[in-house]
Amino acid sequence: MAIAQVYSAFFNGGALAVAPFKARGDPAVLSQMMYDYSIELTIYTPSEYQLLLTYAGVLLRKCTSWTNAYSGGEIMPLRLLDAMQRLDLPSLTLTDCYGPTEASCAATFKSIPISFPIG
Repeated sequence: MAIAQVYSAFFNGGALAVAPFKARGDPAVLSQMMYDYSIELTIYTPSEYQLLLTYAGVLLRKCTSWTNAYSGGEIMPLRLLDAMQRLDLPSLTLTDCYGPTEASCAATFKSIPISFPIG
């Protein structure tokens, strides 16, 4: 998803925030960057979102500028949808992206309202 991660900011008039190499995989540092830079859009795998929610959920609740969470590369587990809903960020939309990873960024996008009841 690197192409989508890089160009989505430029094609939509935004700025690109790149985490330092040592910060990648560190949920505390990544969530602090999201807060400090008022990040609006993120693109992670469900596993990466789960790490953020597990280890930095308190700070994520303060990321009120975060409006778009794109996810792909793995199946979206229901426990992740529940955890995203518990953030209580009414402007946050989770979009599950599906596609042949080896050939393209994504073939199908589906927005999932955070307030949508699961189960």
